[in-house]
Amino acid sequence: MTKSYHIVFCTELWLPIVVAAILTPICIGYAMGSADVGEGHFLATKAIFPYTVVAVLVFKSVPRVVLIASLCELPVYGVIVGYCLHRRRYRPILWLVIAHVVASAMVIMFNPYELNG
Repeated sequence: MTKSYHIVFCTELWLPIVVAAILTPICIGYAMGSADVGEGHFLATKAIFPYTVVAVLVFKSVPRVVLIASLCELPVYGVIVGYCLHRRRYRPILWLVIAHVVASAMVIMFNPYELNG
């Protein structure tokens, strides 16, 4: 019983989730600002939401699933980071950061013509 109580009120578990939930609308607003109604440079969009950009390029549009995935991306990162911090396992956090940086770099470097960047 003590262990479940510790999980419910553990700061290291919930803090990354709360921070990610707070940052999500800020990041979406910043990404939309860099898109500038389709005429912008899309740099922030590519850096913050690289998987969403790849999905848009694959589907050639923005289906609802992609919008929901972009809304959930940072909170899911928060859940993963919070769980790993709670379990004192730091390697999955490192892999998460590496995967995001590599995906962002690839989307920025290959600069698809469908996005005006």
